[in-house]
Amino acid sequence: MKTGGSLLSLSFYGAEKVMPNYNVMGVAKAALEASVRYLAAELGPVGIRVNAICPGVTDTKIMVDFRQAMGDAAIDMTADAGIGRLASPTEMAPAMLFLGHHQAASYVNGVNLDIDGGFMAALTTGQVDFSRYDLAG
Repeated sequence: MKTGGSLLSLSFYGAEKVMPNYNVMGVAKAALEASVRYLAAELGPVGIRVNAICPGVTDTKIMVDFRQAMGDAAIDMTADAGIGRLASPTEMAPAMLFLGHHQAASYVNGVNLDIDGGFMAALTTGQVDFSRYDLAG
């Protein structure tokens, strides 16, 4: 890409908040989000926008693996907060299309867009009751 275009990466809220059993992946996602900001600043002047999405827990075929790795409680906690359910993959696609669109998102650069049904909002405003979940495993 010499001029113009859009790069989009995929992050996870484990980059901002400690999640059970996420360990080094949380550090990697935090580095990814920092890279998005730095690349946005560097590439913006040549018309290349760099953004990320941070999807909530999404009901896909690998949900069994997520539950095994992170535990049922962590998955249930994210599903219960916000709008109260897991996301579907089709709910991620429109936001990704928006961020990649050269007109609709022409002034969006260096953003990490939470698409999580309100989980991060609930978490940062103290509306998630951790005592309801056995996060220790």
